[in-house]
Amino acid sequence: MGFLFGFSVAMSVLYPASRLVKALVEEKEKRMKETLQILGVRPWAIWLSWMITALALFSVVSFSTTCALSLGVLKHSDPSCIAAIMTLFSTSTVAFCFFVASFFSQAKLAAMMGPMTLFCTILPRYVFFGSNRYEAISKKYWASLLPGTALALGGDILADYEYAEQGVHWYNADQGDYSFKITLGFLFLEKKK
Repeated sequence: MGFLFGFSVAMSVLYPASRLVKALVEEKEKRMKETLQILGVRPWAIWLSWMITALALFSVVSFSTTCALSLGVLKHSDPSCIAAIMTLFSTSTVAFCFFVASFFSQAKLAAMMGPMTLFCTILPRYVFFGSNRYEAISKKYWASLLPGTALALGGDILADYEYAEQGVHWYNADQGDYSFKITLGFLFLEKKK
């Protein structure tokens, strides 16, 4: 399960990410923001509405994934640890979608390329396929600046603890040079992009 965790969880957010990137670029294409500003809506209100909408959508995905993982696959881990990584990955995915949408001016192209770029953020994790969580720490730090890689490396840690039938809990989440708490820290950092 370890090396597939990040891959399978990222697959659960590809469609919502595609819809979000497409909607953001459609707003840019149709100049809806300018129209709303002419009508007197403040720019912060427009961005706040986008953030609330996106976070509501991704919180449903995060909650359902957390329930599925904690009830089915990750039985020994603390559900709040699973909820933390899923929530932080969802919020960093929303920030990543806003970032990706800024590079496109055509909604259809953005709808295709947005999920591909999100999926590509997982790929650096497989550079470390032959290493354990105690090796190549500085390189893992740099790779964890991408949301998918941070999630996948955190999933490796979750899998290691599940294989030992111990599970990740808050008291053991900071064990090791690259720990579960470091993964959460990188995901928290990414949502502030």
